[in-house]
Amino acid sequence: MKVCKLNNENGFTMVELMIAIVIITLGMFAVMSLVVVVIRGNSNSDNMTTATILAQDRMEDAKRLGYAGLPGPIPVVEGYGSMTAHPLYRRVSTITVDDPFVGMTSVNVEVFWDSDNHSVALDTIIAQ
Repeated sequence: MKVCKLNNENGFTMVELMIAIVIITLGMFAVMSLVVVVIRGNSNSDNMTTATILAQDRMEDAKRLGYAGLPGPIPVVEGYGSMTAHPLYRRVSTITVDDPFVGMTSVNVEVFWDSDNHSVALDTIIAQ
């Protein structure tokens, strides 16, 4: 009768397993940091889109009123919380009569968010 020795050394050593775990962990940390960057970018994009829409809405109101319907050269300030659907934004609309003889008025709308750390501004000229 012949006895077979089980002398199989084809497995992984503990050091090889530890190195593999470290490499996989580093790869996962890289993926997680990328996910965080993408989420922040999406949040910033969403805030900028909302601010641009708020500025465009005010600009469209000014265009709809026309030259004669615009109020005098005054800034209109809507503070944080004053726009019920968008309490995290503040909007400042400035109307400046450039040349009353020619009939031109400048309209500037600036929307702020994140405690005035970020803003979007739109400008236009409305003529008679």
